[in-house]
Amino acid sequence: MPNAAIDTEVKTRAARLEARVTMDQKALLQRAATLSGRTLSEFVVASAQEAAARVIQEHETIRLSRAE
Repeated sequence: MPNAAIDTEVKTRAARLEARVTMDQKALLQRAATLSGRTLSEFVVASAQEAAARVIQEHETIRLSRAE
């Protein structure tokens, strides 16, 4: 499977994503972003992308297991 994070960085970012969060959630995300040396947007997008890829992979694994 190609590295989706690298593929995304090369492509032009034309789509926009917004989310409403609590002040505590934003502070938590900002702290994690700072600790990882990323902007808040970079951290949120990368984290969401990793979580999405993991969920899809788990779903595909379960689907393939049931097919056996």
